[in-house]
Amino acid sequence: MSSKAPITADYLKLPCSVIVHPSIPNCFAFYRKMVVKVFFGAVRIYTPLFLLAAAFSKRRLDLNIILRVIPSIVRSSIFLVIQGNGYGMLLCTSRNLIGYHPPQAFMLCSFLAAFAAVSVEKKSRRIELAIYVLNQFLETVFRMGVSRGYWKPFKHGLTLVFALSMSILVYFYRHEDSCLGNMRGLMRAFLGVEGKKDWIEKKIQLYTEKIIDKKYTSSEREERATEKWGFFDIFLGFTKSFIIGFFLKQLLQLIRAAMKPTKLFSLLRENQIPSLKFGIALGLMGGGIKAIVILLRKIRGKDDGFNSAIAGFLAAFSISLFKSTDIIMYFAAKAVATLYYGLANRNLAPVLPFGESFAYALTTMVCIYCQCYEPHNLRPSYRQFMHKATASGTCHFDEVGPKLCQAAGIPLPDPKLFDMMKE
Repeated sequence: MSSKAPITADYLKLPCSVIVHPSIPNCFAFYRKMVVKVFFGAVRIYTPLFLLAAAFSKRRLDLNIILRVIPSIVRSSIFLVIQGNGYGMLLCTSRNLIGYHPPQAFMLCSFLAAFAAVSVEKKSRRIELAIYVLNQFLETVFRMGVSRGYWKPFKHGLTLVFALSMSILVYFYRHEDSCLGNMRGLMRAFLGVEGKKDWIEKKIQLYTEKIIDKKYTSSEREERATEKWGFFDIFLGFTKSFIIGFFLKQLLQLIRAAMKPTKLFSLLRENQIPSLKFGIALGLMGGGIKAIVILLRKIRGKDDGFNSAIAGFLAAFSISLFKSTDIIMYFAAKAVATLYYGLANRNLAPVLPFGESFAYALTTMVCIYCQCYEPHNLRPSYRQFMHKATASGTCHFDEVGPKLCQAAGIPLPDPKLFDMMKE
């Protein structure tokens, strides 16, 4: 079929060897090959991730830890094999049964494959996966709405999403931290614990005291600073958050550079300004939250959830200095999950059996559907991850997807609509 020929509904009736797996016409031969490719590709993806996580959590990495991590790597690789190949096999089956490729078939096959795949993982891992895909799902659904003309992106929309997310997270961290799950550790590292200082804050305070005020004892300096001015709390919040942000960005760039040794020095050199911007953004947010809480506490004469929510909302606008879709949508997904747990604790939201598996399957259904049918509505970085996760088995959908949309009567958006959502 010529690329210039008009796309009609007959395009949906093409065999699966054209739509799903054009590289190898035979279904069985294609998936037999893909199972091996996807499994070893998944091992390459998950091995460094699990080893790094183990090293950070245990603060060491020896043979015993590596041996304990291997089952998790194998389990997650099998999970990716089932998901990456399962939905394709189901697509081929549905095409042979109904004779064409409707959007509903892609959604149903994706849901079933995702539900079966995530069932292999442990419950704690299923929750992590559900929250991870949730941030992709939220942006993808928004893009789908933009494509169909239901709404339009607006300037500083991502900043507003981040501000609302931080408002929710700061409120729950200061008043109901049990709802935060594994986000509690990150918030504690970022905002600290009121009335207590961790080792970073103690070091910063020690060196600051030596510089700014030598005529008072340590206890007198702390009393003057925290009880009268709140200076140290604000200063420590900024400095600690800046240090965490700067070195975290450096660490991530170092990991990226390690995969491209020939570009190590150029990548590290180019990363200095972004690291400073990220550190300053987090510093202003960490110090700003503490400053606004102290100010509202003095103005209102009490410390409640209103103070926390307003402080998180206003201080979060500092992210304008370093906009990152990945970071913003990750926090948005965490905020949605935290809000759900908070409502569930109040019996205002249902707690479903296998709820995390259902949530993962539902959100992944939309993402995989878009990967195949509407690739223009998927975040570019996630689309590239999907290509890697399926050993390039879905690359052809970048070209096939728009044709499927035209054949099914789904509108294709003007690329300029997404200018305000660029990563």
